[in-house]
Amino acid sequence: MQNNVFLNGPKRPLLSICVPTHNRVTLLMRTLRSVMADTADVEIIVTDNSTGNETKEAVEALFANYPHPWCYFKNNLGPLLSGPEKMVKSFNRAVQLAKGSYIFMIHDDDYLLTGAVGKLVKYLRDLNNRHAVLLFGVQLVDLHKRPLRKHIFGHAGRHSPKQAVRRLLGNSSSMRFPSFVFRRDVYQWVGDWDIDAYAPVDYDLWARAFSVYG
Repeated sequence: MQNNVFLNGPKRPLLSICVPTHNRVTLLMRTLRSVMADTADVEIIVTDNSTGNETKEAVEALFANYPHPWCYFKNNLGPLLSGPEKMVKSFNRAVQLAKGSYIFMIHDDDYLLTGAVGKLVKYLRDLNNRHAVLLFGVQLVDLHKRPLRKHIFGHAGRHSPKQAVRRLLGNSSSMRFPSFVFRRDVYQWVGDWDIDAYAPVDYDLWARAFSVYG
């Protein structure tokens, strides 16, 4: 399969699940299995900074009989870029490839609980495009899936831009990957992941998005 080729579904899906990866094929397989859905409303995008072809071959084997949209893209970024620069370019490439109305970024060492994709899709359908930035709870676990601590919300609610930025800057641990979903126009309005950001690139993007959309 060539790079940048989507399979099974030319229409715009509701949700793009973007998975940047780098030389962690075993963990990546766990991540991908956790986001494989039973609906064409979800597409899965893998952007790969790995050396060699092991990751490509594993992804293609996993999705060989998968009936819904997916895409694999091998980044050929060269040896001169730093690790963080390659990571950010992989994030941005995933967003550029995404066709979904909403975009969800998940690292290759994260995974979703059983049924989470279906719940997220139902919520987005019910939301009917009303909100641009969504947060949900996460559990921090070790490599053996043993819980370390939880970051959860007691109930659904909304923060204004001012409240959202204040919460982020006042308690940096209140947000963690992979707890956010952005509507496509958020990236179009506030810009891409920025390697030159003063803050870590994730908090920089969140601060920009929260300050506009809450």
